[in-house]
Amino acid sequence: MNQPAAVVSRMRLSARSLIAIAALALPGVAGAVFIQHGLGDDFTPVRWLATGGPAYGQSYLYAYPLPAYLPAFPLAVLPAPWSHALVLALCFALLGIALWLWGAPWRTWFLTMLSTPVVYGLVATHVFISAALLGCTLALWASGRRRVLLLGLGLALAAVRPVNALPLLAVIVWAWRSELRGLAAAGAVAVAVWTPFTAWAFAIDPRWLLDYVALLRVYPVVGLIRFVYDIGPAAYVIALIALAAVSVAVAALRGPEVGAVVGVALSVAVAPLPGTYAAVFALPALLVAARRSGYEWLPGIVSAVGWLATIALLLLGLPLAVVAYWYILNCYPLLLAPAAPGIPERTSIDEARPRQAVRPDLTTPLDPGGARSSRRTP
Repeated sequence: MNQPAAVVSRMRLSARSLIAIAALALPGVAGAVFIQHGLGDDFTPVRWLATGGPAYGQSYLYAYPLPAYLPAFPLAVLPAPWSHALVLALCFALLGIALWLWGAPWRTWFLTMLSTPVVYGLVATHVFISAALLGCTLALWASGRRRVLLLGLGLALAAVRPVNALPLLAVIVWAWRSELRGLAAAGAVAVAVWTPFTAWAFAIDPRWLLDYVALLRVYPVVGLIRFVYDIGPAAYVIALIALAAVSVAVAALRGPEVGAVVGVALSVAVAPLPGTYAAVFALPALLVAARRSGYEWLPGIVSAVGWLATIALLLLGLPLAVVAYWYILNCYPLLLAPAAPGIPERTSIDEARPRQAVRPDLTTPLDPGGARSSRRTP
């Protein structure tokens, strides 16, 4: 490469780096300001366990099983300002990497990082949701490449949010139906990850499992799913089975990647919906849809309208969680027919980016047979 071209290339890289930093810094500053005004901190239960506070099971804020909190203990025992700063940075990293791995163009990634679910997740330091989203992404990426160890690690992280991980697990089991030994090995890795933390949890509180079941009964369930939840546990189990079945059906018609991301997006409507942050699980579907010709700006448009809707709901005094359904509805392009002949789909993050810039390609098919994808390229 000649010298002028190299200078231009470095300038473009610097500009993109500055935009990426802004995408992370602006929500972070907003999150820090909002948290100081008491809008909440999802990391509070970990601090209670580590430094003293309500015991596990004595507050509905304990939204996760006790073992899920234990890996975060090292951050909880630090002085509050350091702990908060590091947890916020961890949320940045987890969410940023989880969305970056989907291979969207940098502009799309930037706009998605400024969407209401991401900012809301940073505002309340939802580190566990961030970890679960990264787990879903990692599991799908590893499944397409038959990386058993990484698949098990991804499933272990995704298991923090079992309802959101259910459709992904269903699609992976369907895709690995002819490689059950490898699937069992990945499951063993996931179990091995949580075994020491589960043993630690029983050492701390032998009754934690009973307390968790009791918490599930009193946990506030809002959103449309509450009408199913109010019928009884059997009705909710049927809804979960239907979610898994729909995910596999979409995978059979549109491919495993589409089935997984659509199912994970639909899981937002099936899981309890206490806030807009839950819609982060619909963002991968938007990023996959953005690869299609004509939908490149879909995540940006959805994010902008999401902010307008959030402002309107704030002015009207209505629940902000309603905005989450907006993100689910806009996954519709993935249910349409694949691109017609002559109409290319975007298959890389940026066609102008040099090939040596290594970035995982989540479009690799999950099918056990290892057949090449039928993507059309220009």
